[in-house]
Amino acid sequence: MMPPRKGENYASGIIFFLTCVLLAASISIVPGCGRKSDTPEQQVRRFVAQVEEAAEQRDTSAIKKLIADGYSDDRKQIKQDLVRVAAGYFLRNKNVHVFTYIGGIQFPDPNKAELQVYAAMSGLPIPGAESLLDIRADLYRFDMTLARSDKKWLLVRSAWRPAEIEDFFPAD
Repeated sequence: MMPPRKGENYASGIIFFLTCVLLAASISIVPGCGRKSDTPEQQVRRFVAQVEEAAEQRDTSAIKKLIADGYSDDRKQIKQDLVRVAAGYFLRNKNVHVFTYIGGIQFPDPNKAELQVYAAMSGLPIPGAESLLDIRADLYRFDMTLARSDKKWLLVRSAWRPAEIEDFFPAD
């Protein structure tokens, strides 16, 4: 894993990604945006794909609306903390590019999803995992819990740790 860039707060990058996850969740699962036949797994996968797009758009105004009011994490952060971190990250980073790999999705019940997402964040485009061999990117693993309420998924809990480049290349 590469060290954070000069002037870049390592934890801010992590929290920023989690905040973007919330934005993608609401975009992908709002009524009318998804197909009625989508399975919960398809909805969650679409949610993760839209995380990348939301991060690259740097849209903080929508983020606040999409975080579960009861969000908490192991760092004692709450919804307002995530919004502040995202705004700061956008101010410090003109270009934001995200590549994600879903390591697993479990559904303990129909309205709860637990997933592992590996995310690479860089100032340069990341078209695929192979690109990570040639560019500098911050690599993270996120263990997230999503809850579905009123037909949309929201992030209610998360934990993170650094990832290794090998995590983006699963063994067959």
